[in-house]
Amino acid sequence: MKTNTLKNKGFTLIELIMVTIILGILAAVAIPRYVATVSKAEAAAEDAVISSIKSGLETYATEQFMANGRRSWPTDPFTALNTSPSGHNTLSIVDAVADAEWTFNTTTSAITHMRGDNTLHHWDYSQGTTTSGQESVGTFAGGRDAGNSGPVYVNHDWCASYCYDIANGMQMPNGGWPFPEYPVEECDCS
Repeated sequence: MKTNTLKNKGFTLIELIMVTIILGILAAVAIPRYVATVSKAEAAAEDAVISSIKSGLETYATEQFMANGRRSWPTDPFTALNTSPSGHNTLSIVDAVADAEWTFNTTTSAITHMRGDNTLHHWDYSQGTTTSGQESVGTFAGGRDAGNSGPVYVNHDWCASYCYDIANGMQMPNGGWPFPEYPVEECDCS
């Protein structure tokens, strides 16, 4: 004699709904953290490239000083680097337009970088003055947001000298630091 016993195979509707809710909660927590981590990683990579450019500019200026007696920066800041960053487009003279692209915009004199989320970040660059008698190295300023002038690039050796002079009561001509090529507005003498 056969019996009709129903064997339960599978999950109930309530179990499936609960699993779906749990997965939704996990996704709601994990996705923003992942996006924030990616953004922080891109910012750290940008900081490394900008730091490399600043170091390259100082090396370039020192080499120029040794060669011709005056410090100067190149027209394109990327030429001061031994190795250009990954994604550097040497043929572009406008803002970066592709993911992970680095360019030097010759019209606005800005270094630009396009992130993976299609946001454009820029840093202002000035070669400085190369006219005879008025020479000065450039400035490197900026932040990650368009229109943010950010702090002026500060040479920490000159900041130390400036702070030493101030601490020892040196009178500055015209009430200010006599070397305009080394802005000291951002020096922390505390």
